[in-house]
Amino acid sequence: MVRNETVGSRIFDVFNVIFLIGFALATTLPFVYIIAGSFASQAEITARGFFLIPREPRLEAYQYIAMSRLLPRAMWISILVTAVGTFVSMFLTVTFAYPLSKKYLPGRSVMLSLVVFTMLFSGGMIPTFLTVRMLGLLIAFGL
Repeated sequence: MVRNETVGSRIFDVFNVIFLIGFALATTLPFVYIIAGSFASQAEITARGFFLIPREPRLEAYQYIAMSRLLPRAMWISILVTAVGTFVSMFLTVTFAYPLSKKYLPGRSVMLSLVVFTMLFSGGMIPTFLTVRMLGLLIAFGL
């Protein structure tokens, strides 16, 4: 199969590849930095700023995590919250979606309208701001 490419499509392909490579780098560099920082000492992190390869790799952070008694409990809580949250979410979704799929049920159109309305129109910026302020999270954002 021969593909006839125009000059414009080749230029587009080049810019597309450059853009996607840049996007891939921009999204993966923070993860690489965090991993590199986990192998560096606190002094190196403070002194160097940004780096991708530590000068003297160390395993102190991983030794601290392995020796911590909090790790198994934190893992158990994470697994429990994920499992229970998934189960509850699936149960509520199925128990609400099944009746909405039956056209003959009374009140279906009203309930479906409420679901679509809440999907299209969220609470808004002001209630979200008030909630964030009430929870004391504005300090984290420097406000």
